[in-house]
Amino acid sequence: SPGKSLLLDGGFLVTKDKTAIERFGQPINDFFHSMATNDQIRSIAVILSGTGSDGTLGIKSVYASGGLVLVQDPDDAQFDGMPMNAIATGVADLVDETNVLSTTLSRYLKASENDGMALTDRLEDHDDDMQEIYSLLLDETGIDFSFYKLATISRRLEHRMGLNQINRLSDYIALLKNEGADELWQLKQILLINVTQFFRDMSSYDQLNEKVIEPLLSKRKPHDIIRVWSIGCSTGEEPYSLAIMLYETAQRLKIKRKIKIFSTDVDEKSVSTAMQGLYPESIISEVPDYYIRNHFSVNEGGMYRIREHIRHMVVFARHDVLKDPPFSNIDLVVCRNMLIYFQPIGQQKTFKAIEFSLRQGGYLFLGKAEAPVTGYENLGCISYSDKIYEKSGKRVANENEHYETSTAYSTHTNSVLARYQNISQINKRHSLSPINEVQSKNVLLLHVTEQLFDQQLPPTVILDLDYGIIKSYGSLSPWMKDFKPGESNTHIRDVFKPGVANYLASAVEKASEENKTVNYQHIAEGESFYTLTVTPLENHHPDFPVVMICNFIVGSESAKKEISPQGVINIPVENATNERMQVLEKELQSTRNKLVLSQRELETISAQLQTSNEELMASNEELQGTNEELQSVNEELHTLNSEYQQKINELTSVNNDLDNFMKSTEIAAIFLDQSYRIRRYTQPFSKYINILPVDINRSFLDLKMAFKFNQAEASFQETLRSGEPSGGRVKISEERYAIYRIIPYYGTNKSIDGIVIIINEDPEINAVMHDMNILDTIYKKNKLVSWEYDLHNKTFIFKKDNELGLPEINKKIDFYQTIPDTDRSKFIDGIENTIESGEDFELDHQLILSPGKISHFFSMAFSYINKQGDVERVFGLLQDISDDVTNNEKINALQDRLDATFSFFPFPVSVTTESLTFIYTNPALQKYSGYTAGEFIGNNVSMIKPEDETQESFNLLESLRKGEIDTLSAVRKILHKNGDISQVYVRAKKLPQTAGEAPTWLHISIPLDRPIVIDAAGKEVRILSEKIL
Repeated sequence: SPGKSLLLDGGFLVTKDKTAIERFGQPINDFFHSMATNDQIRSIAVILSGTGSDGTLGIKSVYASGGLVLVQDPDDAQFDGMPMNAIATGVADLVDETNVLSTTLSRYLKASENDGMALTDRLEDHDDDMQEIYSLLLDETGIDFSFYKLATISRRLEHRMGLNQINRLSDYIALLKNEGADELWQLKQILLINVTQFFRDMSSYDQLNEKVIEPLLSKRKPHDIIRVWSIGCSTGEEPYSLAIMLYETAQRLKIKRKIKIFSTDVDEKSVSTAMQGLYPESIISEVPDYYIRNHFSVNEGGMYRIREHIRHMVVFARHDVLKDPPFSNIDLVVCRNMLIYFQPIGQQKTFKAIEFSLRQGGYLFLGKAEAPVTGYENLGCISYSDKIYEKSGKRVANENEHYETSTAYSTHTNSVLARYQNISQINKRHSLSPINEVQSKNVLLLHVTEQLFDQQLPPTVILDLDYGIIKSYGSLSPWMKDFKPGESNTHIRDVFKPGVANYLASAVEKASEENKTVNYQHIAEGESFYTLTVTPLENHHPDFPVVMICNFIVGSESAKKEISPQGVINIPVENATNERMQVLEKELQSTRNKLVLSQRELETISAQLQTSNEELMASNEELQGTNEELQSVNEELHTLNSEYQQKINELTSVNNDLDNFMKSTEIAAIFLDQSYRIRRYTQPFSKYINILPVDINRSFLDLKMAFKFNQAEASFQETLRSGEPSGGRVKISEERYAIYRIIPYYGTNKSIDGIVIIINEDPEINAVMHDMNILDTIYKKNKLVSWEYDLHNKTFIFKKDNELGLPEINKKIDFYQTIPDTDRSKFIDGIENTIESGEDFELDHQLILSPGKISHFFSMAFSYINKQGDVERVFGLLQDISDDVTNNEKINALQDRLDATFSFFPFPVSVTTESLTFIYTNPALQKYSGYTAGEFIGNNVSMIKPEDETQESFNLLESLRKGEIDTLSAVRKILHKNGDISQVYVRAKKLPQTAGEAPTWLHISIPLDRPIVIDAAGKEVRILSEKIL
């Protein structure tokens, strides 16, 4: 119903009043939001054919809660607006035709019922299976999902297993292995939960603007770059929101600052979508109108694109915050609603990256349900409700803590920080507890192994063939350079002292060339000596097929070390320089040869570039000509655009005029398309058909109407086919009629795109119909039939003939033959006289309605005389008076009998009808009262009732009339014609009646002015009346 939202609350459908501040009516979004909140993983959203963007935001909530989202293929939909907007969100589990969606939904529900969807409670018993799934995902996607919460993983696994109709986890693992990348990437997408929106929690953004952005813009110098890092940016809504707010605030404060927003996400697909900056129509419910107008443009498909001035502020990149190196010198880190999906180990890793990236005084903006983990007290809270924090100092790290990133980052940390702290503390991995027993064992084994290496091996460094450092064990600080903060090189010449680097390079070169262990013995280092041993080791790693194990054996151990002569090359330290010189001479000669070859290649390339340059110059000239042509086309387009803008303004004005006309007109009209679906209607039309705004796009033929058009669909089709208007009259109620017209609706190119129905109710016609209904009632009550005499065909045309059983109308039957001979000539003469002279004619006569049945009728005829004085039409009325004739005959017969009985009766006698109307009085009553028989007949007994007559005596007469009593005896007063009043003793009794006769009463009165006592009078009257009856 209007003004209501349909919601799901506690398993029940409820309605809720919409608030006045709601700008857009989106009932599907409201329902999907409530369903996702109540049913979560059991919620299922299906988007089918429809216009607009309603439902787009709702399916995001369903997707985020772990529910199923199905969308109809736009090519299969009659209206593709809603499917296209839903697909643009990227959260649809399946996009296909409706028959495929229905089959998938049926199977999904069946699988859910069979297993009870209880996977979450059973995952703890499947550690090995989960480890295998994590491993498959890591190998295929490069993302380690073991840091995600088990509940999050389980809901998404249930989702995919339900879609694939699989109940057991082992069967799903088999599916992952068989189908490989496709199902793994589908699982990855649903595990990442890429749900976001513009300006999520707008009040928090307002606080961020006031407490962070404005101070940040104000206190930074003009040449400074404001650096923002948006972690887990998904499809870009969050970083674009930040960019808009930074831009607007800078414009408002009139501050010019260079702003860079680094936006990262682990999902390449989401990053690609964010780069496009293209969003569905549904964002208008998230983004304020002012921002839409100034920072978005609308393309032909109705999609909203970020404008260039905002797009240039944002840099997108794929980045895994759990393993990739973080950004540095960041002013503001935004990480909202991502940490809630991580286990504590993942949250610790993320906060280490955030704390490392923030500059002193930098800010952190988290989601409503997030907060810094324990140990990060240097992140001071600015606004607890809005989760805004400021880095106020350097955190004191635990001695066992480290930051684990990619190979390059950890290698740099490993090789450089060893000079300042025990290297064994740096090399420890997984300082936090892993999520399951298998991982715990692996981490423990790795930890113990590295500790053994640190304790049992001499100082060791592992190099690749390019002299890059891969790993180190033990303390290498005596052989390393002084560390300069900020350096990140891993080459031995940048890390080790020059002499040590030379020995290492020479030994590596020799060991690689001979494929044998090389020993440089008794090398002096200050006051001590050491032996350098380099052993080549083949490796199956694709990036490092051969590595060099370099050991530094110090002091007495160097002198005592026994080295097997087999497969080992011992080189005295004094020969090491010569060996190195020979290697360098070979490298120098090789480099010279390469330079000569490169010079020749450069000469060839230079010639090729010269040729290419000439070709480019020719192309440039062509492009210049093309540019001039494009400039001309651009000017034409500008002109055309101006014309279009003028047309748009004209159309807007016309549309406003049309809207005002539709609202103000009293014409009842409705506009239908070719399928009879409602386009629009005027308000007066709702007086005739119950129609509401929600019926727009509904079929007109489906509406419930109080009246019916005569063959409506056929009339519609004929108008659409021929283009000719049609119409008729409809009966709205007993005394309301309306005229309707169906006219074609012309669209572009003068083609018929639909029809218009106009209904007009004429008050004059309704008044005439009202009078006709009254006339019909009079005719029926008085048994009247109207007729018209056809002067041309000389026949009678009767109306309402069935009322009296008259001869069949509209046929040339000689009506005269139904009149008996005795009356026929009189009737014919009267009609002919009316035709000739125009005089009215009346006649009582008989009609033969059927063989043996003769009825009495009263006829009258009258004429219509035109301006020339000629009779143009003759009309007449025919009234059945058979009952009156019969009653008159009976009354006359009764009067004859009563006269024969009471004419010489000495006492006043009268006979009345049921309504106490006199139908007979004897001479004695006439003489006694002073009234004549004609004055009595047809009048009520109240004419002789004096004003002071008691109501009680009159009530007795009424009781007698109603049949409540059959005999009356009472003393009554009689009002004489001359005004005298006298008393009489009256006895009244009902007369016997035959079938079909009306009831009558006999009244005998004895005047009491005679010397007769009342009792004697009563006895006498009673005897007389009984004898008479």
